[in-house]
Amino acid sequence: DPADMSPREPNVPTGPHKSEFVSNCTTCHSTRLTMTQPNFPANKWTDVVKKMVTVYGAKIDAPAEKQIVEYLAAIKGVK
Repeated sequence: DPADMSPREPNVPTGPHKSEFVSNCTTCHSTRLTMTQPNFPANKWTDVVKKMVTVYGAKIDAPAEKQIVEYLAAIKGVK
């Protein structure tokens, strides 16, 4: 729930490549940041993940980028 401002971190939903998301994304930011984002189409999630790599220096290789996008599209994609 985006309106939930309690200090606990939201659970990371089950989805394809969840482990890639957890091991690559939660090292730099909270799960709350991701879980409170709007539902985006996969191409927007591709842009977001690419920005994390090119602008913010996330050390994510190309295969992992694709898997993370698949995960984000599955849990926070346009329904």
